[in-house]
Amino acid sequence: MAVEGRTGRPAGRSIGYVPQRHEFAWDFPIDVAGAVLTGRTRQLGWLRRPGAVDRATVDETLELTGLTQLRRRPIGELSGGQRQRVLVARALAAGPRILLLDEPFTGVDVPTQELLNELFGRLAAEGRALLMTTHDLAAAARTCHRVALINRTVVAEGGPELLADPDQMLRAFGLDHAIGAGA
Repeated sequence: MAVEGRTGRPAGRSIGYVPQRHEFAWDFPIDVAGAVLTGRTRQLGWLRRPGAVDRATVDETLELTGLTQLRRRPIGELSGGQRQRVLVARALAAGPRILLLDEPFTGVDVPTQELLNELFGRLAAEGRALLMTTHDLAAAARTCHRVALINRTVVAEGGPELLADPDQMLRAFGLDHAIGAGA
C-alpha cells in the first residue's frame, strides 16, 4: 500500500479513524474535551501530561466541529449528532492526512449531516484524503468525488455518476446473477 508516497505500512499518525458511534464507550465518565484529547494519545504517549500544543489542538478541533460550547459536558449527555462530531474531532486531534469514516451519517439529524459535509469538504480542500463507507448512496452521489461499489470485492469505481448506472448497481447488490437466472 502506498500512503503519502511511501510504500509499506502507513505511519499511524497519517491516518485518523472515525468509528460508528456504537463502538465508543459513551458511559465512560469523561467530558467532551477529554474525549477529544484521547485522539492525541499517540503524540502524548501513556505517561505524559498534555501540554500547550495538545490543549490548543483540542481547542482547534472543538471549534472546527462546532463543539466549543459543549467542551465540559459529559459525553453520556450528548445527542447522536453531537456524539458523531466528538468522534470526528477526536480523529482530527491526531492531525491525520487521511481520515477513515465508518458510516459517519448513520443516525444523525440533517443539520449534523450538513455540518459534517461542510467540514469534510473543507478538509478535502485542504488536501486531506477522506475515505468513507456508507449505505446512503444518494448522499454519496452528492458529496463524493470518487466512489467504489463493493460486494466482497470492488465491483466498480469511478465518479459519482457511477451510482446512476443501473447495471453497476445490480452488480454491486449481487442481483445481476439472480436476474439472469430468473429470466
